[in-house]
Amino acid sequence: MDFEKEIRDAVAEVTGDGLFEITHIIYDEKNFGNVLVQLKSNAKINVRFIKDRGDVWCEIGLAEEWFIVEDVLTVIGVQIDSKGKELVEVIAKTTHVIKENFVQIRGAFDKEHLSETTSTLKELATKRMMSLFSKVKGSK
Repeated sequence: MDFEKEIRDAVAEVTGDGLFEITHIIYDEKNFGNVLVQLKSNAKINVRFIKDRGDVWCEIGLAEEWFIVEDVLTVIGVQIDSKGKELVEVIAKTTHVIKENFVQIRGAFDKEHLSETTSTLKELATKRMMSLFSKVKGSK
């Protein structure tokens, strides 16, 4: 099966019903097989999957600001581990959870909740970075 078809199949749950559309599928064979898959919705919420040097993760964005999907889901009370090594598996699993919780995700980014949501997301990102720093510092 070709790569682009695998990606399209993995996102079919959210593109088949028009919730999202694919804006980019970029595969860079020269740079360790890095990949960017980006989706956009009519609700102005975007999703991107990134594979960089073998690590895979997902981000949810509003305008040009991107947040780790686990953090966004934490804000709405949902837990997921979207990290993994197999891109297609991560995409399929994560898009399923996003679809199941899209109303809540959209609500977290509406005008009424946007400021509180972005503040909480930035706090979560800071905590994650401090935790990583502590782990790296502790391993020396």
